[in-house]
Amino acid sequence: MRDIVLHLIPNAHLDPVWLWDWREGLNEGLTTCRTILDLMDEDDELTFIRGETAIYEHIGRTDAPAMRLRVFTRPGTGCCSTAFTTLFPAPRLSARLTSSSHGSGGVTMRRSKPSLRL
Repeated sequence: MRDIVLHLIPNAHLDPVWLWDWREGLNEGLTTCRTILDLMDEDDELTFIRGETAIYEHIGRTDAPAMRLRVFTRPGTGCCSTAFTTLFPAPRLSARLTSSSHGSGGVTMRRSKPSLRL
């Protein structure tokens, strides 16, 4: 009988503008990223994905240079990945034009941060 290999990949789906103030949502994104980066420091094989490029953009604008360095350099190692290129989760987007706008915003952000593997 063959051994079964099971891969678990943590994911954070956090809509930073749904049911709370946008500042609170983005700060929750920072806290989530900080926590997963600490876990990655403990386990080199940990892989993590998240879905909103707005969180990465927020990290890039904050006064947390150490965290920026950890987030924007670690993905190049293949242990981090962004699941989607939208600024916010697509289910909250009501119109095709809005969805397209968010998608292109995420792609623009991705191009400005080539170390992020999308």
